[in-house]
Amino acid sequence: NPGEYSAGEGNTVCAIAGAGTRPRTDRTDVEICPVNTFSTGAEDTCLSCEVGGHSKLGQAACISTPPGHFWNGTFDVQCPAGRFSASGASALSDCEVCGDGGYSEVGATYCKTAAAGTTPFSNRTGVEICHSGSYSIGGKSECSTCDTGKFSKEKAVGCTSCTTCGVGKLIKKQ
Repeated sequence: NPGEYSAGEGNTVCAIAGAGTRPRTDRTDVEICPVNTFSTGAEDTCLSCEVGGHSKLGQAACISTPPGHFWNGTFDVQCPAGRFSASGASALSDCEVCGDGGYSEVGATYCKTAAAGTTPFSNRTGVEICHSGSYSIGGKSECSTCDTGKFSKEKAVGCTSCTTCGVGKLIKKQ
């Protein structure tokens, strides 16, 4: 029957695999469920933990990792800046990297979007202001350079658009 095994020759009764174990394929003994799997007992298989859950060897259930964290094999640890976990992650690689125009702090459950006039650092851990001669409408990974004959509207950092240079005027580089 499922979850049963015989522990020796000549046995007339089968034993039942306990919680955190499963019968070996030859049904002569049990084996412990591997990390990130579980068994409530009396089953032939160890089931995988759902995304955001984890377990140690031989567990009867999985433990949920909190949002913004990942399981490092010993503890729940916050996802690093530039990554996030909406529902908890089973490993660091499951903390998602912030996408185009996004950034995050340590332990984030979502990525913030770079505001107009700013762009995320390349490592997605914060934002920087667009410099003179460039602009951003927000939500982009880079500030755009003003076209020839145009300049940043306020001639200052953090611009959201460029303005055409008037006839007979020169653009003064800052």
